Amino acid sequence: MKKSNKIWLSSLSLLAGAVPLLAVACKDPEAKNKYVFEYSSPYNPQAFLHDASRSYGSFISTSTTQHTSVGLVRIESIGEPEVQSKVIVDESGNVKDTKRYIINPTWTKRSLALASAVVVTDNNGTVTTFDSDEAEVKTPANAQENGVQYYTSPSVELKSINEKSINSANFEAKLKTAKKLQFVVRRGVHWTNEQGEATKYEIKAKDFYYSWLRTLSVNQSYRIENGGSEELDKQAAEALSDPSSAAFTDKENYSNDYLFTLFGVDHKKFSVENQFIQKVGEEESVTFEKIEGKETANFNEFFSKSILQDYTFAPAPSEYIDEANQTENYPIYNYIGTQTDKTTALVEKIKALDKTSKTYISGAYWYGVSLKNTLYSGAYYIAPQRGQELVLKKNKNYYDKAFVESKNTIEQIVNIYNQGLDVDTFAKRVFDKYKQGKLSKISFSQLKENQRAEILNDAVKYGLRYTKVVNKKSPYYRNFSQPFIKPIPTGQNVSFYGFNDAYAKLVYGSTREQLKNGTNDPASYISGDGLIFRSLLNAAINWDELASQATNGQAFAWIAKVADGSAIGGSDQSSSKFKTPGDVRERINSLFALKADGTGKINFGEKLGKELSPSENEEAAKNLSTKTEKLKSAGFELIKKELADLFKKFDEKNPELAGQNFEFEYAFPYVNIPAGYKAAFANIVQTFKELNPRLAITVFSTDNKGDPKFDNYRTGGANGTEFVAWTYDYDSIGSGYDGLSWGANFIPTLTWIAANDASDKNKLIKENYPKLYQLAKDIVEYSKKPAHEWVGSVPFNELHLVENRFKSQRLPYTANYEFKKNEQGFYTLERTTEGKPKPWADPGGKHETEAYAWTAEFWLNYIHEKTNEYAIGLMEELTSFFNVNFTYNTFKQRNEFGQSLVEKKFIVPDESVTGVSIFSDWKIKNN
Repeated sequence: MKKSNKIWLSSLSLLAGAVPLLAVACKDPEAKNKYVFEYSSPYNPQAFLHDASRSYGSFISTSTTQHTSVGLVRIESIGEPEVQSKVIVDESGNVKDTKRYIINPTWTKRSLALASAVVVTDNNGTVTTFDSDEAEVKTPANAQENGVQYYTSPSVELKSINEKSINSANFEAKLKTAKKLQFVVRRGVHWTNEQGEATKYEIKAKDFYYSWLRTLSVNQSYRIENGGSEELDKQAAEALSDPSSAAFTDKENYSNDYLFTLFGVDHKKFSVENQFIQKVGEEESVTFEKIEGKETANFNEFFSKSILQDYTFAPAPSEYIDEANQTENYPIYNYIGTQTDKTTALVEKIKALDKTSKTYISGAYWYGVSLKNTLYSGAYYIAPQRGQELVLKKNKNYYDKAFVESKNTIEQIVNIYNQGLDVDTFAKRVFDKYKQGKLSKISFSQLKENQRAEILNDAVKYGLRYTKVVNKKSPYYRNFSQPFIKPIPTGQNVSFYGFNDAYAKLVYGSTREQLKNGTNDPASYISGDGLIFRSLLNAAINWDELASQATNGQAFAWIAKVADGSAIGGSDQSSSKFKTPGDVRERINSLFALKADGTGKINFGEKLGKELSPSENEEAAKNLSTKTEKLKSAGFELIKKELADLFKKFDEKNPELAGQNFEFEYAFPYVNIPAGYKAAFANIVQTFKELNPRLAITVFSTDNKGDPKFDNYRTGGANGTEFVAWTYDYDSIGSGYDGLSWGANFIPTLTWIAANDASDKNKLIKENYPKLYQLAKDIVEYSKKPAHEWVGSVPFNELHLVENRFKSQRLPYTANYEFKKNEQGFYTLERTTEGKPKPWADPGGKHETEAYAWTAEFWLNYIHEKTNEYAIGLMEELTSFFNVNFTYNTFKQRNEFGQSLVEKKFIVPDESVTGVSIFSDWKIKNN
């Protein structure tokens, strides 16, 4: 599942439980119900930033929309996990260890929110109504150790024996045989404006229909096909949007509709109003139906993922939008809430749109751009924004009256932003404020050693908590290096790229001038000197040490591209000794390196063998003193020699570039890099220099999101990386790798490997990555099978030949639009006489492939057909094949229980189920 396009630029959750450069201030000591966050970064408004109805994907911790919007049904979290510490002693009475156990978890339940009832129709036509969310049954502790009965999970579901409850076994059973799932919309709930007032606009079933249309309108192709135009997009972007935003451009992309196909739910009916909104008796309901012809639909997974934990069906105020459309009195503001000559001119363009088009009726070009034209349905609303403060206040019109009337819930959330603050100064200031009782939360992992010691000396006083983090669905990647280089933008020259010609020729096999058109041969990167170079750099570093330096010892590296807590998902999952990637951490985070001459893997000696494990690197670093020395892996010296040989070979092949440095710039993908990260990255740059003085590797970071370099690296592909935000669709490592299928061009990488089987081009892959090689062969064969046939304008086995401007998230377009091979052998997009993309239909009448659903199913089946041991071997190979892009999301909390600092007056539920804190579930203690 791709996460929402609305990824906040200021990253605040670099480690589970760690919120760097974040403080929470209670400046009014009497205001016990006020919760104030203080950031070191400035407030950066963006178009649609606070509009939930246009969002999609799993919840984002730094977003406001899970607080200001609510769906049909939600997960309610009750209570904070109670953790018991037990000191373990040996036979002599000496302390051997301290173990921690969850003796009482956070209890979760499904709560009816904007739905008053859920109606299930099974395959036999039997209709069952569930109009209760009662959840009265607690599951007893499921484990015992050292005399302690405990829960293995920090969150446990409440159940109900009431068969009309959505928390009952009956509900689960009915979903398994369902052909139709309907949500009756709760009556009498009104939208709230920025003054906290109930508007005249009532929440209706139609609001969810408009939400779906607005989600589809994220795609430029959808806007153009449904009333908009490229010209209007350009005008809207200039009038309404921040110049650095992707809104109204082709950089935004919604493609998560494949999930519905995967679940067997017919998403094409969502766009037809009278099919999406149906009557249940006299009540309107939001309706989801099984795909016709499918034997079953997985409504259990659909309910869990798409209804409970996703922004996609966050409502939009249809009555408000309809009124503006009917009167042509559009409240149009730009992203900072002002009206200009450009917004006035845009009004006239919107008036000229086809009034029956879906782009027009859903307010796609204006609703939610600014806080001034956004309404709220959630537990909180956003008050008029002033300066560097953003205030969320309790919504008195919220459907849950018990929450509204409670005196022990958060009344206000105040986000205070700053600009131009020195990182170290800010960190010291917030620590001092926390000790004084003026702040409610700071990051324990970002504290200096002496500060942590001070907290540990009086842990109860300072509110130190132990939290168990279970990561089942978030793979460890974000910036992802890949072989297909995007063309440079119009008006730019080759200096756009974040590397020089020597690096480009070594890694990508071409100079920047040859890369600039976006049609490079990926041979060097995938199976040539670029692969050798990448493997040497990967294995040269002690990645656990980098993680430790960046987080003050709170993390180790996780460079395997999968979530550590998910099931592996093989055919013997239930009986296998190893059930999760975490069970084989050493193996799948080990690295091997290829010899400079391509004759196989480096042998690091009798003791180390051909792979370097995290523990072997740790042992090698034990007696080293400096931070740069500790960053060297156990095989550093041998790799140093091989790298020198590789550079010598390069100089002989490329005399015009001989002796030049190999310049490359990584990029931290958010503004305001934490101080610990910055220092650690400076150290690794020096370690690379010691590996070879010709390695001129740097790390770009900025506190200014308007810096052109920031956008070039983050979304423009200027250094060959793709920004990939993903969560699992199902409980298997296959879903982790599926996140790379399109977003990181793993599919065209695989088709290239398979296509070059007859030549020596893929020799390094064949000889050193046999499971990866077999994967490439198998997926191409899979695409030819009648049950899984790939239907698109470009044959599956030639997807690597599509010009690079249409790779990554746009590559699935080849199934919907016509692409033709040009004289150079690359597929290019065909356009109509009006300049629009030319639609493609299969001449034989076959239905075009839904690319994301196709790969989701492939990965699920492929891993399930293999044993867990085989899947572990594949993970080992892929870890060494991919580049270790260390800039973000490659660190994992070191201990089973992490430490967090939250003011002790708060009752803080575990967030492992929702993935984020839901502040309406937080409680304030009476004492």
